[in-house]
Amino acid sequence: PADTIIADFTQLFEDKSELRVSQAAIAAARARVHLTIGDFLPTVSAFGGYAYGKPNGDFFNNVWRDYWLAGANLSWSFNLGGKSMSKNKSARYELLSAQSEQNRVAEQLGRDARLAREQVRLALARYENARTEYQIATDQFRQAQQRHQNGDLSSNRLLDIETSLTAAQSSLAVSVSDFWMSIAYWYYATGSNRLQEGF
Repeated sequence: PADTIIADFTQLFEDKSELRVSQAAIAAARARVHLTIGDFLPTVSAFGGYAYGKPNGDFFNNVWRDYWLAGANLSWSFNLGGKSMSKNKSARYELLSAQSEQNRVAEQLGRDARLAREQVRLALARYENARTEYQIATDQFRQAQQRHQNGDLSSNRLLDIETSLTAAQSSLAVSVSDFWMSIAYWYYATGSNRLQEGF
């Protein structure tokens, strides 16, 4: 039955390239937001040094001295014209846009997966119908052969029944092909690795 085969399928598409691209875009946009926040903070730098020698060139006293020098610089640029604020707003809008794009991609992938699942269900139903028709055509042809041997059925009618059997065989082969193609599309839509492994 269709439900037993389709019940084994799960929606996997975390590995789909479209979703990975949208996730990378969100990560990049989030990093840009953090960078623009840094524009509001002051810049602190520290320095240090050590000196040894005869300072001031003392010619009378042969004195060597050493000393340490340490310090820090604090600089804070004023946000004139709102440049930092506008950069931050722009980065936040890019982040919102990237998140919206990821939602759209995930929704599209979900829609594709549901459509592929329904195609598998329909292809399986068509296969079951074609198999039933083939079984009926086979039984009819067997009975027709017996009736023809007994002289109860004309050769033309036997040929018509044989033609129906051939059509049922072709229909069954097409339905099998359609079923496996729908399975392949399901694997593609969900990003399953089974598509690379084969059936």
